[in-house]
Amino acid sequence: MMVNLERYFFPSWMFIFISGVLIAFDNISSFFFMICVQLYLISFGFINIHYAFNSRKNVEKSQFEEYFINEIITGILFFCLAVYYPFLFTGIPSEIKSQFYFHLWDSLTVHLLCWKIYLYFSKKNNIKKNRGFPYSIWKMIIIGMHNEEDDSRLDLKRKIMHFLTSAGVVGAYLLSAKVNSWLLGFGLTGEYITRYIWVVFGIHLIWIMNIQDLIRLTQFNRLGRFATRWLENSIRPKELNTFTSAAIMLLSWLPFVLAPFQVMMAAALIGANSDAMASILGKRFGKKKINSSKKTYVGLIAGGLSTILIINITHIILPFQNLNIIQIQILSLITAIAFMGIDYFVKNISDNFLNPIICGGIIWFFMSIF
Repeated sequence: MMVNLERYFFPSWMFIFISGVLIAFDNISSFFFMICVQLYLISFGFINIHYAFNSRKNVEKSQFEEYFINEIITGILFFCLAVYYPFLFTGIPSEIKSQFYFHLWDSLTVHLLCWKIYLYFSKKNNIKKNRGFPYSIWKMIIIGMHNEEDDSRLDLKRKIMHFLTSAGVVGAYLLSAKVNSWLLGFGLTGEYITRYIWVVFGIHLIWIMNIQDLIRLTQFNRLGRFATRWLENSIRPKELNTFTSAAIMLLSWLPFVLAPFQVMMAAALIGANSDAMASILGKRFGKKKINSSKKTYVGLIAGGLSTILIINITHIILPFQNLNIIQIQILSLITAIAFMGIDYFVKNISDNFLNPIICGGIIWFFMSIF
C-alpha cells in the first residue's frame, strides 16, 4: 500500500500545501487546517490497520497473537485522535486556536515532505556505501547484540528514552509557567502554550516512530544509518517483527490533554517510568517469575511503588485541586493496584498502552468526583 501511494505523494502534497497557503494568505475563516490534520490521522489509521491485516499470516508473526492486536490498536488510536483532535484546544480563544491549527497543519505537511526527501537520499547513500543488506540480516545483528551484551544495559537505554519523553511533558508545563507573564503580552498564556507543545510534539513524535516502524518492516533498505542506530538502542528482539512500543505509548497519552494538567503529567510519568522501574528492578533483583512470563514479583512491586511515588511527585509539582493528603494517598494506592493488575493479568495487549490509559483514567475520574 505504501509503495502504491508513492506515485501520488508529491502532487497530493503540492495541492494540499498550496491550498493551505492560499487560505492562510487570504485570511479566510475555514476549518481546512483542522480537517486536514484529521485526514492525516485517519490516513495513518488506515495504513496501520492495512499493514496489520496484510502481514498477519507472515510466518514470524503468526505465532504471536499480540502483534496483530497491538497493531490494530495503534490504527484505532489514530482514528480516536482524529475524533478528539478538534477538542484539544477547547477554551482557547478562536483566533489563537486557528493559529494553532494552522501551524500544526503546516509543520505536519512539511514533516511528510522531509520523510520523502530523507528516504530518497538515505536509500541512495545505502547503495553507495554498500549498506543495503536485507532486513533479515539486520534482525540477526540485533539478536546477536542482545545475546552478547547484558540485556539490562540495553533495557536501561530504552527506558532512559522513555523517561526523557515523559520529562518533556513536565518540562513543557514548567517552562510555560515560567514565561507566562511574558506570553501575556502576545495574548497567550502558559496554559495555552503547554497544551500546544504537548499536542504538536506528541503528534510529531508519534509520526516519526510510526513511519519509522512501517518503513523498517516493509522497506528497510530505505532507512539511513541514523535511523538504524536509533533502532539498535531502542528496539527489543520481540519487536523486530512488529511495531515498537513508542507510538502506541504516545498515542495513549494524548487523550489526557483534555484533562486537568495533573492527569496528563501523572499518566505520562506512570506510563514511562513505573514501567521502567518494574522492568529494570525486576530484571536486576527479581527471581520468581509471574505466570511463566519474564516479569517478576519484584518488578510488579517496584512498578506499584513507583506509581505511588509519581502521583505524590505530581502533587508537589502541580497540586491536585480539591484533594487532601489522605485522598491523594487513596488515589495513589488505587492507581498502583490497577498498574500491578495490568502487569499481572494482561498478556496480549501492550502495557505501554494500558498502563497510562487505565491509570490516567482512574486519576481523571477521581479528580472529577471531588
